[in-house]
Amino acid sequence: MLFRSNNASVTEFRPSVHGDVTHSRPVAIDFGTLAAPKVVVFYGSNDGVLRAVNGNRSAPIGTVAAGAELWGFMPPEFFGKLGRLRANSLRINFPYLIGSVAPKPYGMDGPVSVHQGSSETWLYAAMRRGGRMLYAFSVNNSDPTTV
Repeated sequence: MLFRSNNASVTEFRPSVHGDVTHSRPVAIDFGTLAAPKVVVFYGSNDGVLRAVNGNRSAPIGTVAAGAELWGFMPPEFFGKLGRLRANSLRINFPYLIGSVAPKPYGMDGPVSVHQGSSETWLYAAMRRGGRMLYAFSVNNSDPTTV
């Protein structure tokens, strides 16, 4: 499931707008030039989403402003978490807290690696504690908003 933030409308804020990025190491790639940078930062989070964010200081990438999300990918393994997020039942179980109701979720919290070629960049994202899957994405070098 691919989410594109520039087409979505925001109607409410939730306490968990973004999952924690405890173990994922972000990877930043400049798809542009020194005069016209197109820095994209890729990282995973524990809400189950692998994200691509415009990492430029002020320049947009296409219509996406600096600091905004270009795209996000949620593997089908994490679709079951969506109901819990929608219902806003976000309490998690910590061994030292009484009354917590669910184990701490882990998502795309593994390493992110890349191989950059002349026309495309291959992005590899692992789940670490979130699962045993490894996903590969082909990112277009001339338009990193296209996966």
